Amino acid sequence: MDQEEILKCIANIKISNKAEKNTLTLEQELRQKGEERITKCLVAKILSSKLINRDTFRQHLPRILQAVKKIDIEVVGENLFILEFTNPVDRRRALRGGPWHFFNNLIIFQELKGTQSPETLDFSTWEVWTQCHNLPVAYMQEEILQRIGNKIGKVIEIDKGDREVILGRFARIKIRLEISQPLQSHIIIHDEEGGEEIYVLLTYEKLPDFCYACGKVGHTWRECGVTDTVGSDMPYGSWLRANPPMGRYKKKPGEESVDKNQSQDWNEAPNTHEDWAVERTGPITKPGNIQEERDREENLQEMSDKLAPVQLEITSTQIEEDAELENMNEN
Repeated sequence: MDQEEILKCIANIKISNKAEKNTLTLEQELRQKGEERITKCLVAKILSSKLINRDTFRQHLPRILQAVKKIDIEVVGENLFILEFTNPVDRRRALRGGPWHFFNNLIIFQELKGTQSPETLDFSTWEVWTQCHNLPVAYMQEEILQRIGNKIGKVIEIDKGDREVILGRFARIKIRLEISQPLQSHIIIHDEEGGEEIYVLLTYEKLPDFCYACGKVGHTWRECGVTDTVGSDMPYGSWLRANPPMGRYKKKPGEESVDKNQSQDWNEAPNTHEDWAVERTGPITKPGNIQEERDREENLQEMSDKLAPVQLEITSTQIEEDAELENMNEN
């Protein structure tokens, strides 16, 4: 019985059943106990056209989240799972450290509140760090980045590092996006006096599988029913992917460290990982990747001249798609 059928049955019962003998009154203590339990839970929705096996999800999710303690996982719907965490640090990381992927399919985590049912939660949005390239230093201002972010979605956070300074080869904005909307590739900025137009190129960190035809996450171009466009005519591509900047995490003053070998109190668990300020001035090049970084810089300039974003990364699951598109173009 699915959720819709359950709700219909309940509606009929409310209309026809007036007998008080079927009514159960719960003590406040029991309700509080239940509310405390859901503070340890999250609901996970996997955006995939294929049905996800529960045991496979159980096996891989702790590794994906780098969980320290056990996570209990059960199915509550189609590609919908309820998770009960043993460690509050793991739960916080799942909720704030995304976007997360399960075999490159986007995982959306939501919190339960009160007596909410997992099936009634809204999974229509997701959050992602967005990089703004080709942005002049003069425009690297919090107010301008706020306005840029508002053109894309809802701004959650603007990365200012631990020095509270926005400076570097690109700016970063954490944005909440609508699942139903395509990814944006650029924003055009111009001043009110009609000066030069600036094309700000947008790329997205930890981007899951998405459609090169319609630009939406949750499916690939092979599964897209919106358009039959193939090959080089596709308006989107792997160039929308960005590498997260590398940096070292620093604790805020007075913040205690997290001992992963000890259980944390759910109400007093210190902030970790995602909540620490990060020193960033753009990606840090590893010694073995100097030539790769130079190539990326050249690509960025070249694609900027063509008003298209730089190709930063290709994930393993879409290499075959890119190769197939290349063969189509050659033929």
